[in-house]
Amino acid sequence: MAMLCNLQACQKEEPVLPSQQAQEQAQPQRAESQDEPYSTITQLWEISMRREIPYPFKVYLLEVDGGKWFYLRRLNFYGGELHVGDEIRATVYYEIPDEIASIDKLKCHKGEQAKVNAMRPGVGTYLVASDPIEADVKNMFTLLMRYSLTFTPIKTVVIETVQGNMIYVKASKLAETDSADLAIGDHFAYNVYTIFPNEVLALKKMR
Repeated sequence: MAMLCNLQACQKEEPVLPSQQAQEQAQPQRAESQDEPYSTITQLWEISMRREIPYPFKVYLLEVDGGKWFYLRRLNFYGGELHVGDEIRATVYYEIPDEIASIDKLKCHKGEQAKVNAMRPGVGTYLVASDPIEADVKNMFTLLMRYSLTFTPIKTVVIETVQGNMIYVKASKLAETDSADLAIGDHFAYNVYTIFPNEVLALKKMR
């Protein structure tokens, strides 16, 4: 089974400040190995996320052979576009092991491009909530994701809907609406900000 490499974890993705240099230099460096297996991308989505400021940035959600999901900020990838079938070796963060810090080696096979949401709820550049959207769960999985520059992991449920959308919601929000037992095949309603069509504001299981 090919697995994504457990490699050196970068502490920061922002430029290193002088006060941070000693801590950064103390981090162990990645050990290169010619025998490390590549992981093959089996599913690939592109979604929008945000952090402290209300400005969207693009993120890859990718599944590798073996069924493990990761996410990667597009700004951390300099190789153009990823495709289904591409083979990768990657570095993940120690604090957020589901987040890829960088792709270090790539064998590009020019397969299917990343999927995007089939639906955009309205048009706008402001934090305007969409009308309720009804959907059915096609697939779902959990990732540890961060919503700020600090490396604080937050349990997040990622949901692919039968209607062709990929959305994510903090697990705590599911508990708040008695939807913590949401499962594949369930019908639910949710809404998002129009500028962030992948981020769920509220979700309610309907059956």
